[in-house]
Amino acid sequence: MIEAAKNTIKGAGGTILGEEYQPLQQSDWTAIISKIRAANPDGIIYSTSGGGPNIDFMKQFKAAGLKMPVGSLSIDELTAEAGAMRRRACTTRATTSRASTTPRTRSSSTR
Repeated sequence: MIEAAKNTIKGAGGTILGEEYQPLQQSDWTAIISKIRAANPDGIIYSTSGGGPNIDFMKQFKAAGLKMPVGSLSIDELTAEAGAMRRRACTTRATTSRASTTPRTRSSSTR
């Protein structure tokens, strides 16, 4: 997923200013946020293991006063599961809704 994002940025004429990695379950993002500030990018895209690391990063990012757009490629198992359940629910509702809908006819005012 990260490679696809990098290829998309480069394909659109963008430049990758940096790429940093952090050990799993690390909660201090100070060094990376300092590098983001120094690079002064138009925006950032990041990916973590989900959950706690996402929360820690965003809290520290906001506390640092950074204002650029942020895109996250992160997703955890619960979020993925909830998304799949929501898609199933929407599909079920849509199918039920379509099955119970009667055909509409034009009124004379719309002709």
